[in-house]
Amino acid sequence: MPYGLKNEDFDKIQNEIVRKLYEIPNLDRPAFLVECTEKELREAMSELRKIPKSKGKIEAIERELRNRGML
Repeated sequence: MPYGLKNEDFDKIQNEIVRKLYEIPNLDRPAFLVECTEKELREAMSELRKIPKSKGKIEAIERELRNRGML
């Protein structure tokens, strides 16, 4: 079940990273994002900007990119 998103909106998401971010709890995001490539993170961020209630997820991606020195 997606956190903070209606099932019909969740079903429309094509990006697997974004889907996973809506499925996992906040505390598990950093560990998940460490495994993603820069390209995957940037594509996910673009997709998240189109979805309401994504601020926390965007911030998590930005924090990961900053930690890598890529933002």
